Amino acid sequence: MNFLWVFLGGGLGACMRYSLTTGIKSQFAQLPIFAATLIVNLIACLAFALSLQFLKDKTSESLQLFLLVGLCGGFSTFSTFSYENLNLFRNADYLGFSLNILLSVGLCLATFLAFAPRVKMLE
Repeated sequence: MNFLWVFLGGGLGACMRYSLTTGIKSQFAQLPIFAATLIVNLIACLAFALSLQFLKDKTSESLQLFLLVGLCGGFSTFSTFSYENLNLFRNADYLGFSLNILLSVGLCLATFLAFAPRVKMLE
């Protein structure tokens, strides 16, 4: 049953991300190309943080999976990435914190450079 909640939240989150980025790009064409993604990632982090703060101990596991893993994860995995880094930093695991950021960003960029160097970005 947990997979169903994650599935439903993830689908909704992905649709929300698409709608919001499309709307931002059409309404604010003068913004840099990364602005819509940055805005979505910030909203996802805010939603994730607020959900943790106000709902974590007050809701069922199913709702937490729907909101945090599904909705926020489908909306932006950056929210999870940021939360995990915050935990590493708070636990004084500065090496893990630094490695996670450097490896995640570096290896993901390297993957695109290696396997899709000339692919045009989706509009």
